[in-house]
Amino acid sequence: MRLASLFLLLALVSCGEPDLVDCTKLNTAETLSCMERNEAQGEPAMLLACLPFSSPEKIKGVWILGFEKNDFFAGEWPDEPPPVGRVSHTEVVVSKERLERLRSSAPYDALWVELTGRRSLCRFTGLTPHLIVADNLEVRRRASVVAR
Repeated sequence: MRLASLFLLLALVSCGEPDLVDCTKLNTAETLSCMERNEAQGEPAMLLACLPFSSPEKIKGVWILGFEKNDFFAGEWPDEPPPVGRVSHTEVVVSKERLERLRSSAPYDALWVELTGRRSLCRFTGLTPHLIVADNLEVRRRASVVAR
């Protein structure tokens, strides 16, 4: 009876844990083919269809956008945005249309945001290892910033 109770307890504890993802299997022709098939749906949908992501979660932080710049700094909101030259290794992915609406004419924008998004479970690239695909995003504060 004790042994059966132990197995039952182990089964219940493991139910809430996410399946392990083998990230080495993602650099394949199948993944590239999936991306090509889903490209027309937009980048967020393509990524979610072809790569492993977490369940949606609420995240807040500062998002720096600009020319070849997409850096998200998760956590509490600082009074001042991070310097433009600082790299977070995390990008936020939204639709192209949404991104165009968020950008201003400033060289760089700092956006204090709250979002519901899914985090990539595997490294995306060497330069940008982490992605957050935003399902929902609210800008709470905005500032124009310049590179220092």
